[in-house]
Amino acid sequence: MSGKEIHRLFTVQFASQPLTQRAATLRKHLKQHLTKQFFAHVRELKMDVDKQVLLRFEQQLERILDTYLENWPVFDVFAMYRDLLTRPEMLRKLAPEWVSDEVVTAVSQSSKELFDEQRMEAEDVAPLLYLTFLLHGVEEPMFDHAVVDEAQDLSALEILLITMMTKRNSVTIVGDLAQAIHAYRGLENWNELLDGVFKGSASFYTLRQSYRSTVEIMRFANRILNRVKLPNITPAVPVLRHGAEPQVVPVETQHKMYQEILSRIRSCQQEGYKSIAVVTKTAERSRRAAKALGSYLPEAALISAKDVEFPGGVTFMPAYLTKGLQFDVVILLDVDEEPYPLEGETAKLLYVATTRPVHRLIIFHIKGKASPLLTATSTD
Repeated sequence: MSGKEIHRLFTVQFASQPLTQRAATLRKHLKQHLTKQFFAHVRELKMDVDKQVLLRFEQQLERILDTYLENWPVFDVFAMYRDLLTRPEMLRKLAPEWVSDEVVTAVSQSSKELFDEQRMEAEDVAPLLYLTFLLHGVEEPMFDHAVVDEAQDLSALEILLITMMTKRNSVTIVGDLAQAIHAYRGLENWNELLDGVFKGSASFYTLRQSYRSTVEIMRFANRILNRVKLPNITPAVPVLRHGAEPQVVPVETQHKMYQEILSRIRSCQQEGYKSIAVVTKTAERSRRAAKALGSYLPEAALISAKDVEFPGGVTFMPAYLTKGLQFDVVILLDVDEEPYPLEGETAKLLYVATTRPVHRLIIFHIKGKASPLLTATSTD
């Protein structure tokens, strides 16, 4: 059998199989082909062969195939992945045209530095798993059906992998692009899934109704998104439940802000509100606020990414940890221009934080330094 025919079998006829399985299938095919040739030759010569001859032929054929296939490369997933990402010429060849040469070079350089330090990022897990699937396949899908929540914070490749783990590609994917606060690793629009992963075979539904916050809070939050004109965003429509207007409170100093926050917390508690979140832009700012107010609020808890349980009551936390949670009251600190500039990803983060309260939203900023995201939403 010619090398050209073997190449066609491996790359075309067996292309639907994982790479390592293709080699086994090719071996089986070659054995059948050579055995057929052998018996055709025996019949042509009108020879009688006994069991000993057939056994020797079988043994010789196995040795020939072993010798041939032992020279084929042995594929190691991580070695392949490292080779791909650290060789800019290979990455340039395989990357889409819209990925610039500068990005290809930067990815190759940063990847080499990471791998030289024997490190990986969380974003490397999905491509490594995908390469493993391409090499070895999946013996049997793990799930009848999978539900993916907060899908906007996953990459298209991560969602593809979850889909591959289901029988008949059966998945329900739920997300909100307005809450895509990890844009560097998440989805920019749903077409990445509709056209890229599912090739037009998925059903798409837009759900606009919001059931958590009041009309006043949702209008306030939607105006934050409108400040930056984000594409592919569908504004939420609240159910007809009214409440207090969000309060935007300017203060002279940080110390004055902490005094006001304490006063607002006490007032909300007296009104009967149980869960009150004091939310900052970063974890460090949360630690500072908790330290400043901790002696006055001994029952309060500081929440970090390491926590696995939510205690309720009064909590201090960064905005990115509020996603998926809800509170009676949310108090936002330091909504100033420096931590909250007029740009898309910050607007999404602020939108997430402002849509967490069920009843009350209170926002503090230093006087004269309010975030431009608030200029069209201020109620004071």
